[in-house]
Amino acid sequence: MKFTAKQQNLHRGLTIVRHAVPTNGPFPIQKYILATANGGHVRLSARREDLGIHYWITTEAIDDEGVALLPAYLLSDFVRNVPAASIIVTSPSPLHTDSCHVRCLRSSADMKNATDDPAEFTQPPLFQEGGELLIQLDAWRLKEIIAQTAFAAAEKEGNSWSWAVGLRIEIAEGKALFAATDSFRLAMYTLPVPDDQLRCRLLIPAKTMQEMAKLLPNGGTVQMLLTPDRNMALFHSDIAHLSEAVDVSTRLLRSENYPSLEHAVPSSWTTRALISTQELASKVKLMLPYAHDNRYEIHFKFFGEQTERVSLAEVAHTIAVETFATDVGTIENMIPAQVQGPDQEITLHARYLLEVLEVLTTAQVALEVTDGNRPAVLRPIGPEEYVYVMMPIKKKEAGAKR
Repeated sequence: MKFTAKQQNLHRGLTIVRHAVPTNGPFPIQKYILATANGGHVRLSARREDLGIHYWITTEAIDDEGVALLPAYLLSDFVRNVPAASIIVTSPSPLHTDSCHVRCLRSSADMKNATDDPAEFTQPPLFQEGGELLIQLDAWRLKEIIAQTAFAAAEKEGNSWSWAVGLRIEIAEGKALFAATDSFRLAMYTLPVPDDQLRCRLLIPAKTMQEMAKLLPNGGTVQMLLTPDRNMALFHSDIAHLSEAVDVSTRLLRSENYPSLEHAVPSSWTTRALISTQELASKVKLMLPYAHDNRYEIHFKFFGEQTERVSLAEVAHTIAVETFATDVGTIENMIPAQVQGPDQEITLHARYLLEVLEVLTTAQVALEVTDGNRPAVLRPIGPEEYVYVMMPIKKKEAGAKR
């Protein structure tokens, strides 16, 4: 195999595909990238347990079509550090049959590559191999959906809640639901799909989805399909302005015990406050050093139109947010808001609240409360059908009273 490619093209492809090269894989062959040169493109492929990637780069020339295993880290480092010029990759090297030869201007290197047969490399599934097409979205929209949902999944898989590390995708009755929950909070994003007959339920590792979102282009569309063996989900995108393409595949998690989301969101509220997203986020961030030493508790007091003023701080259409820590101090912020309903109090988890505020893009959010012992609901004010549910820190569980 021998091909010539621009440094920036090869660097881009290697950077993306290296995400699927395991740091300490169980098999030596996994530390290599499989390169397949034909038809004017070189396909770079890598696979680890939970993630597989194919990336097609454009070439300046393919002198010899073929397949070769290339050392992922050595080749990536070489390509990253040479000038933006043409790079020639030859395997096997003219000088050493157990190596590949890489040259750029006056720099050249022979890199030992695998003695394994490239045919033994376990390739990720390919989009062109087919499967059940589930959904097609603008790339920016899919990236937004993942950003606004996947963070709510648990960071590590527990013995009792193995489903909690997953991002749930349900397609039914003309709607697609993306949801993640660690049982303390729930993020849900719903959007319409054209096929109202399609039925599907998948559970994908949330961390893998977050990693995939970083790899997808900002433009174009992404097609999602279920592989023929129904064991993996595959996301394909053509990067038109570069004449390149990417396939990202991920394993599926078992979802038999995934909780029903049908009644997870409260159907009504007692008090609702319309708040500036940016202002609420900045105030919560300001309180983090105090909340950190108080189990991340921050206490909300909603003051509506009928507020009976006990102090000058109790102004109608404001929210008082406060927390304290014995060894740090006390902090209180007054936030203007359009408050509907009676005065209300609730204690929420500061970090859980800030995480969602930092990924929302609307200017305002609505915070809905029933009472201090029931879940609070946060909704962005905009066209997206998104909802975020947080369990309260109940009064009997909260720390010392303020």
